[in-house]
Amino acid sequence: MQNTIFAVSVIVVGYFEYGVRMGGGFDAFMEGSGVSHTYASLVLGLHVIIAVLTLVYWSRTIAKANYQAKRSASWVKVQ
Repeated sequence: MQNTIFAVSVIVVGYFEYGVRMGGGFDAFMEGSGVSHTYASLVLGLHVIIAVLTLVYWSRTIAKANYQAKRSASWVKVQ
C-alpha cells in the first residue's frame, strides 16, 4: 500500500507542477501579489529544499522496506 501511496503522490505533484508551469510559472503566481519577490523566492526555495529532502527520505524508506520484505519472505522456517 505504501508503494501505491508514493506513486500516486508523485503523479499528483508532477501534475500540479505541470499545471503551474503551463499557467505561467512563478512570475504569473507573483503577478498582482502584495508579497515582495525576494521574500516569495526565499519561501519557495525553502519549500523546494524541504520537498526534495522529503522525497529522497521517503524513497529510501520505501526501498529499504521493500528490500527487507523480500529478504524476510525468502527465509522459510522448517520445523
